[in-house]
Amino acid sequence: MNNQCKYQHTSTDVLARNIKTMKSLSILITTLAISGCVTTPKFEQDISGQWQCSAESTIELVNLKYSDNVHYFEDGHYEKESLLKITNLDTDITYDVNILSSGKWMKRNASLLEVIDKLETTFSDNSPEELQKVITDKLFPTVTEKWKLKAVNESKISMTAQSGNQLSCEKG
Repeated sequence: MNNQCKYQHTSTDVLARNIKTMKSLSILITTLAISGCVTTPKFEQDISGQWQCSAESTIELVNLKYSDNVHYFEDGHYEKESLLKITNLDTDITYDVNILSSGKWMKRNASLLEVIDKLETTFSDNSPEELQKVITDKLFPTVTEKWKLKAVNESKISMTAQSGNQLSCEKG
């Protein structure tokens, strides 16, 4: 039997928790040492459609791999399925965090704003309670995330969070 822990939050929960900005979440989830990119004031690429995004980073004794599949619908809502793999480099143990989210999005020039309406996290059976607590109590849920967009080519973009953490995304 699968003993996964599930946590669900509504938009009311999101606002009630009034956590600090996405900076903390971005640090944990993407935690990239990659510096932010400079964007041009105009971003002509249409971001509606299906995207696969990823990032990887190692901080101290932890390796983080983040990937997501997100669909930005033309009507202004989005659905995202994300996977965060956290590997302890001392023990070589990996913990998985699955994140399902949905909400609204809006693009203006080179900025993308995501407003999270629903967020659900599921942890692998071996995930320590401390890790689950940090993610659910201190970092989730976040109300909004603002990204700076930069076109790499017709089917690729980079998305940089306000914290400077960066995702590489490919359309398709």
